[in-house]
Amino acid sequence: MRKITKKSIRDEDIDIGRVSKRLEEIADAIKMNNKNNLTDINVICEEIFGQILNRLYDIHLVSLSAEVSGNFIAVDLIDYENRIAFQVTSRDDREKIEKTIEKFNSSDLVGHIDILNILVLNSNIHHYREPGIIHLKNGKEFSYSKNILNFNKLIEEIAKKNAEKNGFIVDAYDIINMVYDSGRLRYFSINRKTEMLMQSERDDFGETRLWKKGYGDIQLTAYVPLSYEEELCCMMENRRHNISGVYPTFNQDKLLEDYFVSEEEFEKKHNVGRFEDEDEIFMQIENMRICVNAHTAHHIYKLFEELKDEYIAAQNQIASVLGAEGLRKVGRKYLLMPIDGTAWKEILFFAKNHTYSDIPHVRCPAWARFVKLRAIRNSCFKEDGEEEWNIFNHCTRDRVTLSPNVYGKIRGDILAEISVDLSEFENDKLNLYWAPGYKFDTNCMECFDNVVKWKADYTKEWIENKLLKKAHDFWVEYHSGLV
Repeated sequence: MRKITKKSIRDEDIDIGRVSKRLEEIADAIKMNNKNNLTDINVICEEIFGQILNRLYDIHLVSLSAEVSGNFIAVDLIDYENRIAFQVTSRDDREKIEKTIEKFNSSDLVGHIDILNILVLNSNIHHYREPGIIHLKNGKEFSYSKNILNFNKLIEEIAKKNAEKNGFIVDAYDIINMVYDSGRLRYFSINRKTEMLMQSERDDFGETRLWKKGYGDIQLTAYVPLSYEEELCCMMENRRHNISGVYPTFNQDKLLEDYFVSEEEFEKKHNVGRFEDEDEIFMQIENMRICVNAHTAHHIYKLFEELKDEYIAAQNQIASVLGAEGLRKVGRKYLLMPIDGTAWKEILFFAKNHTYSDIPHVRCPAWARFVKLRAIRNSCFKEDGEEEWNIFNHCTRDRVTLSPNVYGKIRGDILAEISVDLSEFENDKLNLYWAPGYKFDTNCMECFDNVVKWKADYTKEWIENKLLKKAHDFWVEYHSGLV
C-alpha cells in the first residue's frame, strides 16, 4: 500500500534512482502524447534536455526550433563553437537514425559540425545490426554505440558527472522537473477531464456531508457540517491547463463573508475585469489572480450559490435538532433574548446558591465523590421542593452551566449553558445566549430531549417563565433577611 508523507524532498534525498524514475515517467508520457498526435512535448524536451547536456559535457547547445525554415532541420540542438549537434527524438528505430544522418549529410550543417549525436527519449535497449559505424560527409564517423544516448546511458553519465562534481545530480533533477512544470507532460483527454468535473456527489459521514458539484470547467468539493461542532470548508478545481493543479481552499469564515453573497457583490469582490470584446476575464480568488473564460466565472458564482443553499439547509437541520429555529447564531451560540443587567446579576446570585458544586472537576474519583457528598451536605439538594432548582454547575461573571448530575443519574443530565457578552452591555441591557451542553459518551447532536440536554427554545421559555421570576424573588428574600 502506498504511504502518505508530509515531508518535502531535500537535496540529500535525491539519488540516481529518483532521477531514473522521473525519466521513465517522461518516456511513458511522451509515448502517450505522441500516440494522440500531441508532439509539443518533444519541442519542450529539446530545450530542457539541452540544458542537461550542456552541464554534463560543458558545452553550449542552443535550440534550432526557430530555424526550421532553413536547411538546418537535421538536428535540434547545436553548439557552433564546439562543433557539436544533437538530434532529440522519441523514435529509436534504425530508419529514423539513418534518415537523420541522411538529412545531416545533405544539409549546410556538414561544414559547421564535427560530431553528430542522437538523444533518444526512452530507456529501450537497442540492438542495431551492422554496420555500427557510418561515415559522415564531413569526414567524421557516427557510431551507434558512442553517438546514441538513451535515458539509460544518460543516467550513467549523470552518475559519473556527480562523482566528479558533488551536487550535479540535484541540478539534473531540477532541470528534469522543468518538463513537469511545463504542464504538457501528462496527456489527459479534455473530454474525460470535463466529465470528471461534471460529477456530483452527496454523501453523509457522521458529522459532515461530502458535497461535490461541477459544470465541467469548474468544480467545488466541500465538507458541509451536520453538527454544531464542525465547520464548513471547500476546495475549487479548474479545467484550464495552466491552473488545473492549483486547488484554492476556503474556510467557513471566508465563505460566509466573501462568497455566499449576491451575484452583484460577488462580481465586485472577485471579478477584476475584462475587455468587452473578449471572453477571458481576470478573477481574484483568495490571494490568487487567475484568468478564466467569463462563462466559467459565472459558473464559479453559481457553484458557491448552490453550496450556500446546501449549507443553509444543513444549518436549519442542526437548528431544528437544537430547538434553535428562528434564533440568531453567533459563533457556536444562539441569541435567546436581551435581558436587564440587574436580571443577570440576580440569575448569577441565584445560581451560586443553587449549585451542584463550586469546586472544579478533578480527575480523581475519590475526590469527585467527596465533592458530591459535600454538595449534598451543604443542602444543595433540599427536601423542601428546592431540588428542582439545584441545577447549576459552574458559574462565572458571564456564564452559567446547567448540569447538576455530572457523576450520577439522580435526575438526568440537564446539560446546557447560558451566557452573556459583557462587552455588549448597553442601556442596562445584555444579550443572553444559549449553547448546547456536552456529554462525553454521546454524539454531540444526540440526546436533545429537554431532560438529558435542554433545547434552546425550551431553555428560553424556562428562563422567561420561571428562572427570571424565581431568581428575582430569591434576591429580594435574601436581602430582606427571609432566606
